[in-house]
Amino acid sequence: MHCWNMFDFGADGRDEGGKPGQNQKGLVTFDRKTKKDAFYIYKAYLSKEPFMHICGRRYADRAESETEIKVYSNQPRVTLFVDGKEFAAQDGDKIFKFTVPISGEHTIEARSGACSDTIAIRKVDKPNPAYVKAGGEVVNWFDREDEIVKGGYFSIKDSMGDVKAHPQASAVLNELIAPLQAKAAAAYGDVAKNIQIPESMQRMMDKMSVEATLKQMGKLVTPAFVHELNAALNQVKKEE
Repeated sequence: MHCWNMFDFGADGRDEGGKPGQNQKGLVTFDRKTKKDAFYIYKAYLSKEPFMHICGRRYADRAESETEIKVYSNQPRVTLFVDGKEFAAQDGDKIFKFTVPISGEHTIEARSGACSDTIAIRKVDKPNPAYVKAGGEVVNWFDREDEIVKGGYFSIKDSMGDVKAHPQASAVLNELIAPLQAKAAAAYGDVAKNIQIPESMQRMMDKMSVEATLKQMGKLVTPAFVHELNAALNQVKKEE
């Protein structure tokens, strides 16, 4: 297995999750104070020290009537207790999932021998808005699927690899997207300088749809641009 990064780290081109300038893919937060749930799945696989970890402890306010309690542990059997009473026991390997009805404030404990972990959750009427980053709206450029796809012709739903492999479609894509790529590179500052994408990663990126690739570019991509690009691709017929 490969861990991309142990800690969140500085990255001048990033603006995600409400923390500009940070890449947040670490197993531990930037200040080294909070071990994320992902830290413990690695621990379950790599550590011989017996331990128990209940995921989602910072997700205290839950609007659903039944909630998933996920446990990471290197023990073979986990018993779940709800408000001090045994709820269920499960045999497993590293990952244990329980579906628990909730109605008020509850104490959840996972136990295996001397190992245990406890969290507190509560049932709420509406999702806690503090759990959602402000401005984190979903990108939705079209109202209907049939506005995008034209039978027998290219669209933003096609993969980057398929579009790049067709001379005319590739020319359309390059002409329209090149200025945005230049702006994106400038926004990423030193991170983008002299970057070389490995061939294996490029193959993976080429499997992504044009639409998904555009979403990676964030606010640089406007709805008007997406409509223009899709309309241009809709003029290029696929080879039969």
